[in-house]
Formats: sequence, C-alpha cells, structure tokens
Amino acid sequence: MMKKLLILLLVLSTIHPVSGQKAADILSAVNRKYASFTSYSAGFRVSGAEKYTGTLLSKGKMYKISFGGQEVYNNGKDVYTYLAETNEVNITSYNEGDESDFSPNTIFNLYKKGYASSYKNEVTMGGKKYDVVTLTPKTKSSVQKIELTIGKTDKLISSWTVFDKSGATTYTITGFKPDIALADATFTFDKSKYPKVEVIDLR
Repeated sequence: MMKKLLILLLVLSTIHPVSGQKAADILSAVNRKYASFTSYSAGFRVSGAEKYTGTLLSKGKMYKISFGGQEVYNNGKDVYTYLAETNEVNITSYNEGDESDFSPNTIFNLYKKGYASSYKNEVTMGGKKYDVVTLTPKTKSSVQKIELTIGKTDKLISSWTVFDKSGATTYTITGFKPDIALADATFTFDKSKYPKVEVIDLR
C-alpha cells in the first residue's frame, strides 16, 4: 500500500516539453511549501477497490502512518510496521533514497528521480482552483500513472489518484495541520503499549 501510495508511471505521447516544465515548476513549489513546515498532521480517505481512512504525522524525515489495521513508524533510523490482525511488528533499517523509501515526502521529489511529469489541466472544486499534474516513471512499473491535484494558490496536495491494472485508487487529504508539536518518540514503536506483541527484527 505504501508503494502504491507514493509511486507513479505512464506519459502520454501528446505531452509537450513545455507541459513537463510547467508541471516541474508546480512540483518544485509544492516541495518548497512542505519543506517549510517543521511538522504536520493530516487525515486521508481512500476510495477505490478498498475504502478506508487513515492518519499521517510527519516531522522532517520521520513519519507515522495509520491505516486499515496497520501502523507504520519511521524514526529516521528504523521502520516499524505493526499489523493489528496478527499483533506483530516488523522492524527494518531505514535507508533513505533506496527503493524501499516511500516516506510521505518522497512523492514531492519523484519528478527529480527518473519520473516524468506533465501538466494535465486546471479544475475548480468548491470554488477553489487546482492544478492537476501527472507523474509517470520512465521505466516499466505495475503503476500506470499518478495524478496529483494541487491547490493553485496554497500549493498543498488535495488528493492523488493511482492508476494500475486493478483500476484507480484515490487518496484525499483531510484536516491538514502544519507546524504542530510532535515529540520524536511519536515515530518509534512502543511495544509496551501492545501486550504480547510479536517482534520480528529484520535489521
């Protein structure tokens, strides 16, 4: 799910270079916007073959994501993935920049790392204007494309839709709050809060 949440592909043959440059400029502005926050929290709503809600906390390179009976913690050193159904947590080492790095901030930089970006169109929803940008990987992928809907003025991501062979899945951001107080301990799994949890250390 994290991989689907933060990856992309497919570029249409009708896209012109100027379209790609406009998209890159928008994504650069989005990147700067989120980089300006010391931390943030948000809810998200998922619609597609599966439907559920989740929450996201982020501070620098650290994050915590909760969704569908799972909790993913990244404290900048280790990644903890907790599965409520089996009451187990898997621990792996965090390697920034490798293929397993699907942190919330990754999506803002994919256009710099072997992915093509293109500007699709402008839309208006609820009286607010948004730019729609398409991201596509330059190498073969199970994901066909990702479309990002970005506030034209505030440069905040409103939603993104992942297209793959199973269909389309849309992630909508709700209740975004920047620069909130978050202790570093928030991003490390505390096994004392999960009685009899099975710890699987894969580091």
